Amino acid sequence: MSDLSEIVSMTHASFHRGLESLVSRDRDLAGILLEFGPPPIWQREPGFATLV
Repeated sequence: MSDLSEIVSMTHASFHRGLESLVSRDRDLAGILLEFGPPPIWQREPGFATLV
């Protein structure tokens, strides 16, 4: 289980660091990112509906 102190807010920088981490481990995902670019970051209201 991770330490809750490690949780950070999603920013453009943290989002792109996460993408870099994922594509370094998954060649297929890296190809998708190269072909289509990074996915958009959408703003949504917090709550259950957003989670689902």
